[in-house]
Amino acid sequence: MFSIIALSSYSLITRNVDYSSYTLFLLGAFVLFVGIEKLRNDRKVRGYVCILVALFVLLVSLQGFSN
Repeated sequence: MFSIIALSSYSLITRNVDYSSYTLFLLGAFVLFVGIEKLRNDRKVRGYVCILVALFVLLVSLQGFSN
């Protein structure tokens, strides 16, 4: 979690968007783990929504790596 905040803060302060793909990838991984934890705690709908959002964010970050 700290790495997401650090990369985002760095990008905001320096106005450098070179690391935005890394930030999105870490955010997607974090949301994926949150979704898995929600599924384990019997919060099925929130878990599935988090996993769908995580997959979308990971897809967008992978497209950013390819550019």
